[in-house]
Amino acid sequence: PMFLGFFSTPMAGPVLTKAHALTGDDKYLAAAVRSAQFAAGMNPRNGTYTTGVGSNPPRNPLKLDARRTGQPVPEGLTVYGNAD
Repeated sequence: PMFLGFFSTPMAGPVLTKAHALTGDDKYLAAAVRSAQFAAGMNPRNGTYTTGVGSNPPRNPLKLDARRTGQPVPEGLTVYGNAD
């Protein structure tokens, strides 16, 4: 289901990599790579879901500590995904 973290967390990766390790079948490895690509920027928005990564990272995520202290949001922070 599409809820909090659905687009930014490739949940199929661990299962697919275990299937590849057990069977040696490359189709599982290819599927694991594809499952990670959406969050890494291969999507219609051409955006990543981690600050400071890629050509179109999140610019103003809600990070209360940074907002309260006036500091920039740290790089490497993964946000929850698409939001209107």
